[in-house]
Amino acid sequence: MFVAWLERLTWLFLLAPWVPFALGWLRPWLALPLLLALAVSLRATARAGGEEPAPAPPPSPAAVAAVIALAFLWVGLSGAGGWGYQNPDWDKHNAILADLVRQRWPPLYYAIPTDPAGVSPLLYYLAYYLPAALVGKLAGWQAANQALALQTALGASLALLWFCLASGGVRLWAALLFVLFAGLDVAGAALMGFTPVDGVEHMEWWAVDRAGGRTAPHFFQYAAHTSHLFWAPQHALAGWLATALVLQRIARGTMAGVALAIAAVAIWSPFVSLGLLPFAAAGLWLTRARGAFSLANLAAPPLMLALAAAFFATSQNPAPREWLFAAAGIADWPKLWMLWIFEFGLYAIFCRRARAGERSERVLYWTAIAALLLLPLYRIGRYNDFTMRAALPSQFVLCACIARELLARRWTADSRVLLALLLLGTFLPLNEIARSFHRRPNAPTAEAQVLSVRALPPLDFARQYMGYGDSFFWRTAAAPLPRPLALAAGGDPLSYPLALDAPVEDALLLVRRARPGATASAALDGAAFVAAREMARPKRSWPPFIDEIPLGRIEAGTHVVTVAGVEPGEAPVVLLAPSPYR
Repeated sequence: MFVAWLERLTWLFLLAPWVPFALGWLRPWLALPLLLALAVSLRATARAGGEEPAPAPPPSPAAVAAVIALAFLWVGLSGAGGWGYQNPDWDKHNAILADLVRQRWPPLYYAIPTDPAGVSPLLYYLAYYLPAALVGKLAGWQAANQALALQTALGASLALLWFCLASGGVRLWAALLFVLFAGLDVAGAALMGFTPVDGVEHMEWWAVDRAGGRTAPHFFQYAAHTSHLFWAPQHALAGWLATALVLQRIARGTMAGVALAIAAVAIWSPFVSLGLLPFAAAGLWLTRARGAFSLANLAAPPLMLALAAAFFATSQNPAPREWLFAAAGIADWPKLWMLWIFEFGLYAIFCRRARAGERSERVLYWTAIAALLLLPLYRIGRYNDFTMRAALPSQFVLCACIARELLARRWTADSRVLLALLLLGTFLPLNEIARSFHRRPNAPTAEAQVLSVRALPPLDFARQYMGYGDSFFWRTAAAPLPRPLALAAGGDPLSYPLALDAPVEDALLLVRRARPGATASAALDGAAFVAAREMARPKRSWPPFIDEIPLGRIEAGTHVVTVAGVEPGEAPVVLLAPSPYR
């Protein structure tokens, strides 16, 4: 009964964001069939239970409560919801959440010079933020933050409970092992002479060529569980929970629902979906493909994966994609060998029980090792998110094998060596946790203090979170996007004639300049000038400089827009568009 409820909650946690995504992003003719197919797949997964595992005594309420308490403490230190210190990546998390709260869905960015369509929709792994953003739309920014913290704590609780079950039973020591699990980064950093910048940068980046400065290619990193949660919870929760569901289906001798788990996390983290594929292949072999072509796998997952692929294909991200053979120099290869040794190789050598265990355990263990060997050979992104995030399922499996070795009743020489290695590895997660203790909470307390995604510095960085508005997904599957109207200057350089065939509700004037200056303002038909919307601004400025001026309703007909507050001699780009704000 306990496992059944855990499974139901996990499916609900991972699939719930698909509902607001379907209703807020897709056209009705696509959203409704998707939700219906999703319900069919979920029902079919529940009915295809597979083989009943051997009965086990339910965990004690005290043990479950202790694990959940540990999860809440862990999340409380992670920065989620502003409960603790927020690492630099939370600038991005807060910007995405704030734009989802204050804008209509899908959020839009006008006047981005790299988008020929004139409108750039928000593009990111949105599932993590959508439930909290929905709360924020109803109750405000603070409520959204508290909802995000509670959601993260729920996901972490489910992940720790699943890991405890995978390691042999719900025990606080098993959950603590998961929290403190990491590779031997302290050894790699010592050998490479690596010192984290400002005490905030990941120690896991010890394999970076520091001679190249902060712009050196980041080829290799296998992050600790705590680092994943503190910096990238959207990837971490999806990776841990989807892996648990896939392992549970395989343990039951059926593939029914495996494709649904892979598809469920496609808008949480497409890298995790890719990282699950080796385990799906292993499951096909272990289960003899039983249930592989079931309704659970065929009703919704193909459509979910197709939509996710089309959605992310719209990206403006100029991130590199390359094989290590083509990108790395001769000096980088020893770093890869060291990564293999320190991040998982030494653990693998002494994890003897997994190699001598049951057939399914051996297959899953070697699948994890093979994936960890191969993932660094291909790079996607400046910081190689592909290697980091696609490794989450393999790290989960390897950690569970180690836990079973350590928590067995009979200790061996291998167990003692593994314990020594784990204790050495705890330096990194303890360093992450200590930072949260030593630094005060720094989360923005008001929505107005949060930068928009459009304002994240520099523009090439912000473009990671924007899509092209004229791409296939936005032309066919998504709700129609509004198009801005570019205004041409009249006789006066800052006077712009405007002819409208139909009225524009809640119009927004956008003034894009190449140089910084005073905040722009605008007047319509000689009325009083209206100042640009008050928005949080970055500490350092960079082009383009965009001011948003709300003009309200504009009736059909001929009008004149006058702009002020622009540097002398500059001819700004001026656009008129429906306001994206709620």
